[in-house]
Amino acid sequence: MPYKPKARCPDCKSLHEGTGRCERCKDVTEAIYRDPRWQELRDRVLSEEPQCKVRGCWKMAVEVDHKRSLRTAPHLAFVRSNVQGLCKRHHSQKTRLEQTG
Repeated sequence: MPYKPKARCPDCKSLHEGTGRCERCKDVTEAIYRDPRWQELRDRVLSEEPQCKVRGCWKMAVEVDHKRSLRTAPHLAFVRSNVQGLCKRHHSQKTRLEQTG
């Protein structure tokens, strides 16, 4: 049977079987996004910030971004001052930069 190399979790950087996040990081992230407080905060942010917060971008904010990532600051998951509305493109760019360094 061929050897399959381990993948590195983009959040905690640990090596694990499979792809993407390790099981521990998946569990933490999924628990936060399932929490009713997240949906309330998300709705509030998108109503208060209908436009992407990136300077010069005029697109609608459709995603809510944690300024300090859940990986580094899970205690700020539901803190209003730690989240911002972003368009899909800018949220994807920011997330990719955080995961790849």
